Amino acid sequence: MTESKARVHRTKTTKNEQASTLLEQVTAWALLHNVADDPYIRELSHSLSTGEDLQAIAEFNPIDLLPKASMKSGAKSLSLSNTLSIIRNVLVFLPVALTWIAISKSTTAFAAYTEANKGSVVNFLEFWQNGYGVLSKSWTIGQVSLLDFMIIMSVIGLTLVTAFMNKNRLAKQKKFAAAASVSRVDLAIQINKFLVTHRTPTTTAINQTTASTITALNQAVKHLGAASKDVLTKIKEIPSNKQVLAELKKMQQK
Repeated sequence: MTESKARVHRTKTTKNEQASTLLEQVTAWALLHNVADDPYIRELSHSLSTGEDLQAIAEFNPIDLLPKASMKSGAKSLSLSNTLSIIRNVLVFLPVALTWIAISKSTTAFAAYTEANKGSVVNFLEFWQNGYGVLSKSWTIGQVSLLDFMIIMSVIGLTLVTAFMNKNRLAKQKKFAAAASVSRVDLAIQINKFLVTHRTPTTTAINQTTASTITALNQAVKHLGAASKDVLTKIKEIPSNKQVLAELKKMQQK
């Protein structure tokens, strides 16, 4: 195998290794962020694994097409928080409904009691509290008030729990989004670095490359000119043959 063929073989092997490494990074990132079914991820993974259509997919900017990460965890917490919120919202109206039912029951019973006991004088609130054997104990004002209090305390407890759950979930989402953004940009850079050699050269890119080359050459010429001046200065400082012979004669005469 000639040197040129060996060089081509090494280059091809290196690119295959780079593609395999990048494919592992893309796959791991997609699974971690739940975006494995994204079209760009699928096409990129296929091109990296087969080597096909790399030039076509290289024309796209990875940072524009890489999907936004979505957090897998937190769905159950959100569902539970929503359920508790619904229960809390229903419980808010329950004390009012319970109180009005109790009033209805007590007024009906009070009317029946006063009808049966026309000679007795009984205060409605007193009747509602005692029942006098006509009103069920479950509907007395003390029992209904206790139930209302328990329901209101449950509403307060659910409000605190759902608020804590939402705050905790939002904090996790914010932390996840920040980390996901950093990893997304890092992956986009790695993809771009690999695909840049597969892109079709454009006039702009060629002009930029030519301009950069010319700038580098100008800098090299300047450095070379400065080095040449230094060399000439050093050469001038070297004694000539006549000066050397004159010095030798002086030494012999001594």
